[in-house]
Amino acid sequence: MFSNLSDKELLRHKDERAFKVLYNRYWSLLYKKALARLGNEEDTKDILQEIFISIWNNRFHIVLEDSIAAYIFTALKYSSIKKVERDYKKGIMHPLNIEAIEHVFLTDGEKIHFKELEKIIDREVALLPEKMKQIYLLSRQNQLKNKEIAVKLQISEQTVKNSLSIAIKKLRSKLSDYQFSIFLI
Repeated sequence: MFSNLSDKELLRHKDERAFKVLYNRYWSLLYKKALARLGNEEDTKDILQEIFISIWNNRFHIVLEDSIAAYIFTALKYSSIKKVERDYKKGIMHPLNIEAIEHVFLTDGEKIHFKELEKIIDREVALLPEKMKQIYLLSRQNQLKNKEIAVKLQISEQTVKNSLSIAIKKLRSKLSDYQFSIFLI
């Protein structure tokens, strides 16, 4: 009954079954994209649930030409960024590299932007003091925990924390003009 309706018609319908059709049209694609960005099933499901609840609650206010795809994928993009930022403030990192980004269905322009950012970050990391650079690379490239870095370099865990904090502040100040730097630092 509802499967032949357009996204716009489904969105305006008051019957929850119409919304379920809309949900089923996009959930799988959104899930794959969000999981590739976040790398965590629970976070992915939480974000998708928030997006679809928001769409349901605001369905009569959303302006569409035809498909809701652009709206949903934009919501996913910003929800993912907000999640990464919230986690970052809690000390939880979501490191992404170009290889991971290549599988996130980015536009060519976004891929170019990320590749440029990666080059800039590499250049700025190279300018860090040697010990700080070593600590940063062990943390971000080798994914070692602070305690593991401290043992490996025979320094205190607090020194590792301080060095990482300073390195990230330096990189952020250098990258403040770039929109998606939080994913790469």
